[in-house]
Amino acid sequence: MTVSNSDTKPIFSTGSMTVTALMAAAICVIGPLSIPLAGGVPISLQDFIIGLAAVLLGMKRGTMATFLYLLLGLAGLPVFSGFTGGIGKLAGPTGGYLVGFLLLALIVGKASDMTDSWLMIALALVLGQLADMAIGTAWLMWMAHMDLKAALFAGVIPFLPGNAVKTVAVVLIGRTVKPLLGKVLDQ
Repeated sequence: MTVSNSDTKPIFSTGSMTVTALMAAAICVIGPLSIPLAGGVPISLQDFIIGLAAVLLGMKRGTMATFLYLLLGLAGLPVFSGFTGGIGKLAGPTGGYLVGFLLLALIVGKASDMTDSWLMIALALVLGQLADMAIGTAWLMWMAHMDLKAALFAGVIPFLPGNAVKTVAVVLIGRTVKPLLGKVLDQ
């Protein structure tokens, strides 16, 4: 099944729907793997795989894969950090980071759609991570009754070195894999 717009290029081809679903599944597999920290926000690879999905699939498909992941977690499947799921996790103190993943996917996916410059994509990854952290930190402050300093030390500062490594990894993997996916997404 292929749905097209007025152009001849498919919007949702069989290949693109399959790759989007597979990337959502990858997020679900990687998402629960985490290392708990004292501040309540665990170290995870969720933002890595969501950034990679957005780089590889672009804004629409990358955001759709992220949305599917969040929807599955909201339905109660244990796809969030620490093998948790449900509305309680999404509405809890770290739920803002989960919601912020949509903004991460939008920002990175848009950059991936607009440019072939890996430097610009790396900058979009950093901007997307910062946007996710801003939403998550504000949410954490509100839900856990923390001041800004406490929330930054719980949900931002410990993650900066890891996010730098994740950004480099997404760029290196994306440069290799993205050219290979082009034909699949158009089928």
